[in-house]
Amino acid sequence: MDDKIRQYLAETLLIEFGDDGSGVSEDANLFESGLIDSFGFVQLVAFLEKTFAIEISDEEVLSDALSSFAKIRSFVADKVGR
Repeated sequence: MDDKIRQYLAETLLIEFGDDGSGVSEDANLFESGLIDSFGFVQLVAFLEKTFAIEISDEEVLSDALSSFAKIRSFVADKVGR
């Protein structure tokens, strides 16, 4: 799961993650960093729903649950684990 999300973000949004200074921190807010915009976010939500067979509610979209790679990974893990 982690690899699929990381690969999607790298290929679609050209984001490379690395806490060693070589890339974006996994905890970095993707919106505040300017790495994702509203269109990219809609694409991300669609990707997550389709790839992991989950449903993301309006409340979840409006929360900060999908604002960083670390939060996205945790969110999807929780949804898949249910």
